[in-house]
Amino acid sequence: MAGEDPVASALAAVDAGSMIDRVWARDHTLWDPDPAGIEDRLGWLDADERIGPRLGELERLADEAAGEGARTFVLAGMGGSSAAAKAIAATLGAARGRPRMVAADSTVPAEFGSVLGTFDPARSLVVVASKSGTTAETLALYRALRDAADDALGPARAGKRFVVITDPGTPLSDLAHREGFRRTFCSDPTVGGRFSAMIHYGLLPAALMGAGTASLVESGTQMRAECAPGGGAAQNPAAILGAAIAAYASGGRDKLTLVTSPGLSGFAPWAVHLVAESLGKRGRGVVPVSGEPEAPPECYGPDRLFVHLRLEGDDNAGADAFIRAVAGAGHPVVTLPLADRGALGGEFFRWEMAVSIAAALVGVNPFDQPDVERSKDLARGILGTPGSPDPGGRDRADDLSALLAEGRGSDYLAVLAYLPRTAPIDAALSRLRGAVLRRWGIATTLGHGPDYTHSTGQLHKGGPGCGIFAVLTAPHCGDRTGPGASAGLGRLTDAIALGDLAALRELGRRAVHIGLGEDPARSIESLAAALERGGPGGKERDDASGDG
Repeated sequence: MAGEDPVASALAAVDAGSMIDRVWARDHTLWDPDPAGIEDRLGWLDADERIGPRLGELERLADEAAGEGARTFVLAGMGGSSAAAKAIAATLGAARGRPRMVAADSTVPAEFGSVLGTFDPARSLVVVASKSGTTAETLALYRALRDAADDALGPARAGKRFVVITDPGTPLSDLAHREGFRRTFCSDPTVGGRFSAMIHYGLLPAALMGAGTASLVESGTQMRAECAPGGGAAQNPAAILGAAIAAYASGGRDKLTLVTSPGLSGFAPWAVHLVAESLGKRGRGVVPVSGEPEAPPECYGPDRLFVHLRLEGDDNAGADAFIRAVAGAGHPVVTLPLADRGALGGEFFRWEMAVSIAAALVGVNPFDQPDVERSKDLARGILGTPGSPDPGGRDRADDLSALLAEGRGSDYLAVLAYLPRTAPIDAALSRLRGAVLRRWGIATTLGHGPDYTHSTGQLHKGGPGCGIFAVLTAPHCGDRTGPGASAGLGRLTDAIALGDLAALRELGRRAVHIGLGEDPARSIESLAAALERGGPGGKERDDASGDG
């Protein structure tokens, strides 16, 4: 970039505004003159100090579970209540003799069916996680898992297979008491969901897996010390990252593209959630991109910033070559080296501090999510209407192609998939993203519904209007009973999908709903092929419209 270094200028602004000191002083005016919703959301700054004395009780439960022969544990939670645990599981895994984690983070019946297929109530625990204690999807998943446990063990014994993490005094806490849960862990209410890696939401699953809770906390504490007040921004690891994110976004490079070593790929979705929900509001935002298929450097537009998380000793040849190529083409790159996987706790803290500083620079409050209720309200209205949600009004592949053809180079495509996560579907979705990147040169993101509505959904509705949204749904099979007698999981999933689609359209976002056929992978492959051709019509494009 010609002229003055934008990151140096942003770092100077951090110093001039005493931003690092003001974060640590919990000065709400750094982000908003109104303290409401900020002063009680900064507990992540010293969460490591408060969680330390409580690690023993987490480890005791973990030892009990291992001693009882638990082979798996199911984590039922959405958004910030499960994001850090999934990153820890993917990066560190389960130690020998400890149960592996199975994430129940989707109400898509076929996806939940795969979770249920691994669930042996006699040799599993279920961790139900929700800060608010009212998350409809989490309660629906709990009820289905509890029904299975009750059938296998009887209600009295089944309750002892369930543990809850929630804020004090929530409806979920009351439910746990009524239904005989084994343990209730009350989390720190001053820590927001997406900042909750180093409290119970991340550390109880880590303890169960034997992933080293003390080491995670120690790593976070070390990074916290490096980011302490009193020093210059140019020596602060979080300030450097936050300044880069804000500076390049202000200059039009608002597509923060994450490239990771293979061993760190599971960290990227957590970072996506944090960045999207913290910075995407008031018509502003940074669009985090992860898992995008690689393409030649010329496919990437001038809206890209690449952040390379590089794990020492990993198989880095492919990522290193790609980063060299995009850097050689003139794209800015920020490299974050990690000495080993044990640095994960520190990386959580670095990014939390970084987005807090970036938010101050771009002028948003990183701790609220003002636009997420819109789609929830619409979904509740759909569920309150008798009968199944009507998936009518679906669009065709031509409609998506037209939006892409009429778009701008600064746009991005968000693929919002209410589908099971299988190898064929994953491969087809990757081909679809690659087709769009290569033909139109725009960034692509992938969100799995309904989980994404609790994370990137804020960016979609509150961020800049540069998104094109493709909501993909398919017929359900193997439905399970949802909350109470009101709905099955399939009905709940469809209501959420249609509610989010309606919310996007009400806000004037460019959104299409493509209903896929009985074979979603084949339908997506046809859609990708149609987009690769780029012309109107064609048999494959008709197949991709998926009227079934």
